[in-house]
Amino acid sequence: MKIDSSIRWLLAVLLLGAAVGCSRQKMVITSLEGRWTGHDASPPNASCEVTVAGNRLEYRGVQSNDWTRGVFVLNEKVQPMQLDLTIQESPQNVGATVLAIYEQQGNDLKIAAASPGDPQRPADFVSGPNIRVVIFKRQ
Repeated sequence: MKIDSSIRWLLAVLLLGAAVGCSRQKMVITSLEGRWTGHDASPPNASCEVTVAGNRLEYRGVQSNDWTRGVFVLNEKVQPMQLDLTIQESPQNVGATVLAIYEQQGNDLKIAAASPGDPQRPADFVSGPNIRVVIFKRQ
């Protein structure tokens, strides 16, 4: 299965998400909140932007129909940390879940996400047929 542009935002979103309720989760959410710009780790290096507010995120790609909104939950008790994004609004894949892993170091964020609905979470930060890796910088 080939990864489409809506998956790009999902990767970004997954890494930026966090669950509500736990104070540690709130600290993670706070560190992810804001606007991030990024690009694919491998060609064609498409650009994208993600905005995170609480456990909600919005993804925007270059094309006008390349956007997604959803909510996410983080699992920071494992390494690499995990992010599960549920797509709520998008031109495609509404209701699907995106499984991802992420790592954040200051204003740098890396996300590896599976295609929407794929039950297999990425194990590492290597791009593949069903895995998109996006590198972000905080704006």
